[in-house]
Amino acid sequence: MMSGVKKKDFQGKKKGRKRSAEAKERHRKRYQEILERRSKISKQVQDSIENKSGIARLQKKLICKYFYRTGSCIHGQDCNFSHECIPLNSKNIKLCQFFIKSPSECKYSAEECRYSHEPKLFLCRLNVINGSCENRSCPFNHLPMNEIEKCDETEKLKFCYNNKHFLTNLLINKLNQTRDPDDQIPTGANGKHQLDQIVAAVQKTSRDSLPWYLNFMTVILERDFEMANCT
Repeated sequence: MMSGVKKKDFQGKKKGRKRSAEAKERHRKRYQEILERRSKISKQVQDSIENKSGIARLQKKLICKYFYRTGSCIHGQDCNFSHECIPLNSKNIKLCQFFIKSPSECKYSAEECRYSHEPKLFLCRLNVINGSCENRSCPFNHLPMNEIEKCDETEKLKFCYNNKHFLTNLLINKLNQTRDPDDQIPTGANGKHQLDQIVAAVQKTSRDSLPWYLNFMTVILERDFEMANCT
């Protein structure tokens, strides 16, 4: 009798242990499924974040046209576009054209004017293009040609931007040398159509044949073209 009870108890305990192992296996599978779902969701979220970050990084490479032109943007640090540039109206870049005509032409003092009153900080056009300047009273900066070539990009940009109209016409004359007489780009104009023609012509031109200041002008005009067509 006793042996029968023991056998029954033993069998019952053994059966209970078997059910526990099955439950444990089911629990393990369910937990594994949960982990897999979590991993899948986490990857989807991460991919979404990386995709948005990629778009943001791409946009950040594009210069904000408002900050580039005026030095200000209503979006500030939240702007989707890059503010990593020197604004075109910066005192570090732009020389006051009224002051250059005559110091009395500018109604602002050097401190109040948003543009520079220090021509000595800007390269002389004749010095850069012709290699020398005969005007002994010239207020601009004069450097040997080899030193001008070594100037950093900001210094060269200053020169090109302050001589933009003159250099644009110089570039047009250079481009027109290889164009048909009936397909000449007009000089002196200042419109989107002219800008389109210049950019299209530049893309067909070997930039290695251009002096550095005209090379810089192609970059400036291409940027103007992008800004004009930016929506």
